[in-house]
Parts: sequence; C-alpha cells; structure tokens
Amino acid sequence: IDRVLLAQIGEEIGEHGLMETLAIFFHDAERRIGLFRCLVDDPDPELLAMEAHSLKGAASTFGLTEIAQIARTIEQQAPDIAPDVLRPLLDRLEQAMRRASEALDAAS
Repeated sequence: IDRVLLAQIGEEIGEHGLMETLAIFFHDAERRIGLFRCLVDDPDPELLAMEAHSLKGAASTFGLTEIAQIARTIEQQAPDIAPDVLRPLLDRLEQAMRRASEALDAAS
C-alpha cells in the first residue's frame, strides 16, 4: 500500500471522503471478483480484460499495488486464460484485498 499516495488523497478529499471512496472501491472490487469467478466456467475474455483493466486502474489510484499487479496479470492473460490459471489468481486477488482492507482498517 502506498501510504504517501493515500495521505495525499486524504488531504485533497478529506479523511472521511477517503474512507467513503475506499469503501466504494472495495465493494466494487468484490463485485468484480464475483464476476471473474462466474467467467471461470463461462469465459468472456473481452469482459474479463475490461473488468480487470478497470480494477487495475482503481487499485493503482489508491496505491494498492498488489491488487493492481494481480489485476494486470488477469488483464494481460484474459484472451486465452485457462480456468486452472484464473482460479489461483482470483484466490490471490481475494487474499490481497483482505490484506489491504485489514491494513487500512488498522491504520484508521
């Protein structure tokens, strides 16, 4: 987590605004992970790449680098990703989300 970036955002939109925006990010990211899980068995490479790209950008905005890196991997591999490759990436993504959420909760 890029805490300097988060502090800058907090200065710009206020601590309350930052917490609300992060809550929206995590809610949206969980929705995307659910969609990704559906796409494991019913692939739509274009949708997977688009949603992974959006998650990557949002995570990068908040300095959530591990989440952004995993989303980038999913985006890059989306055209021909196999279910046995996507499932572990989604598990890693969920773990990264949990760690980031816990770290941010501990810091607030």
